Amino acid sequence: MEELRAEICSAILAAETGLPLSQIHIDNYAAYLAHCIDVVLDDPMGTFSATKDPGSMAKF
Repeated sequence: MEELRAEICSAILAAETGLPLSQIHIDNYAAYLAHCIDVVLDDPMGTFSATKDPGSMAKF
């Protein structure tokens, strides 16, 4: 779940700072998040934490 938090935080920061993302970056985000589906299926309650924490992390 830590990797998922970090990946979501990275996407939030990129969006908030206006960092331009190439199609390669977008494809990498999509591939990684698709891989995380298995992790989420194994720990559905962890999903709440993984999606809640990155917003706080990005604000820090």
